[in-house]
Amino acid sequence: MTTPYVILNFADVADASVVYLDKLTMGLALEEVDHVRGYSLLHEKLCAMALSPADSLARLEDASRHFA
Repeated sequence: MTTPYVILNFADVADASVVYLDKLTMGLALEEVDHVRGYSLLHEKLCAMALSPADSLARLEDASRHFA
């Protein structure tokens, strides 16, 4: 995944979610349910793989000592 994206969810359930892709020369909004679902699943996987805030801080502190 090399393109920045934002998943827009709305308070009104009648309004479907949208994925916004930020391209170099334009933006692209994906409204198709299958596309939004794919990006939502990707986002959930990325969140599951991410370090906790405390672990992220520890990793940065270790790196700063290593490269200082």
